[in-house]
Amino acid sequence: MGITVQAALAIDVMNQTKIIAGKTGLDREIKWVSVMELLDEVSSLQEGELLITTAFDLTDSPNLLDELIPYLAKRNLAGLAIQTGYYLDIIPPTIIQKCNEYNFPLLELPKHIVFSELTKAIAKQIINSQMEMLEYARLIHDRLTLVILQNEGLPQVAKVLSELIKAPVRILDTYFNLLTYSGLDKSSCYVDSEKIQMEYQSLKKRKLLTYAINSILSLKNTPSDIPYQFLQPLMVGNDIYGYISVLTDEKVLEDMKKIAISSAATISTLEILKEKAIWEAEERVKGDFIDDLLENNIKTEKILHRRANYLGFDLAKKFIIFSVSIDNLNDIILNHSEEHLQEIKQNLFSLIRFFLQSYQKQALLKYKSNKLIILLQVNTATGKAEISKIAHSLQAIIRGEMQITASIGIGQIYNKLSDIPKSSQEAEHALSIGYRLQKKDCILYYEDLGAYNLFGNNVNEKELYNYYLQTVSPIIDYDLNHKSELVTTFEAFLECNSRIKETSQKLYVHRHTLKYRLNRIYEITGFDPENSQDQFKLQLGLIVARLLSRV
Repeated sequence: MGITVQAALAIDVMNQTKIIAGKTGLDREIKWVSVMELLDEVSSLQEGELLITTAFDLTDSPNLLDELIPYLAKRNLAGLAIQTGYYLDIIPPTIIQKCNEYNFPLLELPKHIVFSELTKAIAKQIINSQMEMLEYARLIHDRLTLVILQNEGLPQVAKVLSELIKAPVRILDTYFNLLTYSGLDKSSCYVDSEKIQMEYQSLKKRKLLTYAINSILSLKNTPSDIPYQFLQPLMVGNDIYGYISVLTDEKVLEDMKKIAISSAATISTLEILKEKAIWEAEERVKGDFIDDLLENNIKTEKILHRRANYLGFDLAKKFIIFSVSIDNLNDIILNHSEEHLQEIKQNLFSLIRFFLQSYQKQALLKYKSNKLIILLQVNTATGKAEISKIAHSLQAIIRGEMQITASIGIGQIYNKLSDIPKSSQEAEHALSIGYRLQKKDCILYYEDLGAYNLFGNNVNEKELYNYYLQTVSPIIDYDLNHKSELVTTFEAFLECNSRIKETSQKLYVHRHTLKYRLNRIYEITGFDPENSQDQFKLQLGLIVARLLSRV
């Protein structure tokens, strides 16, 4: 912590000093002062030092003229002050040119200035600045400590920080869900959840949010969907728990503001970790309720109602179960550590929980094995369209945030919470059928399974295979060997309710061609596609073929 070159020029002893070049670099920070007569030891200089010299040997060394300023700028010195009147009457044009090129401050000191007085004056200003900084840090510490002691939480942290730095502040979680804010109106676009998510996606797309962030990130010259801001990650080790967003037009933050933001980040991280511990305890209670509910361990309706009311459920509404399963989970288990698997599961849990909370959906989440069970409360008027919208939104956010896909099995809606085990079994059954059909990134509704409901998890595989051989195996083999389309033709015939004209139009074939193909199916299988009983057997055979992954 020091003073800027601009601030140093305001000191009385510097009142006759001239700025020769590098005027755009006057905001460089002076941390200390070094005096050198000879410029052959510049390798010992440190970042932030102001080099004062009489430049004794400068004009005698052509290489030094060319290389000095680039070297000092690379080492991030604060600037160069040359005293003229002893060895130099004028500063060499090469030095001036290089200083302007590198935005490196070049000062000309008059002959009468005594170096010891100059260094003493600058050092005094630096020390005063540091003392002021320490006092400011103590003030921040006292105010934020009071927030903790009074258990006022993140809203008060944001309020105190906003007052200290005189700028609007947002505190966001890992996925940019808004936790709290201060210094902004409720109608501001900066607190609108949809716009914040657009901002988050834009930051992710440009890879501006990475685990390498460990200090304040300045977001300037960004697209219009990313507001100008300074972003401070809330970190423990390499784990990011959220961000403090400071919305300001300032190009560079003052040191005092950096201290305030850093201190607020520490307090915010502690607060988030505390809330996380509370949340984990609450999730255990919720998880126990789901376990007891699905396993019918709740003895009476009265106890069920009491526990449900405690967890915020409205028993006048309806309920449904989603079962979420990560696709390619076996690959993750085989190719990654158990720690990585648990991290993925936890991220999925948190992502879905935040999503449902942000849309004010009353829900409980619980892992059963590697499937995430969601007990969702819905309005009495909720239909399949709204359920479908929720499920598709969940899939989209999982793909976007985690770069993985997940399939969702959905049971039926029930009026009574005590009936929810049925919805759970239905959701699980829908997922199991999806696995048999080798579907991924899909949504499976129990009510849409139709004939697939005949095949549970305990179905005899040998009997299925024998039925497959007796029905559609011959035409599947025929298509494979002859590159024909008998199976496709039969499926189209079913979809068109056995109407010859509609089927031929759907397949873009002549009706005689269609009749020929239907006759070939009859000849090969012994089942007539135009006979209702035979047609049902063939249709059932195709369902079995899909379950056995034969088509």
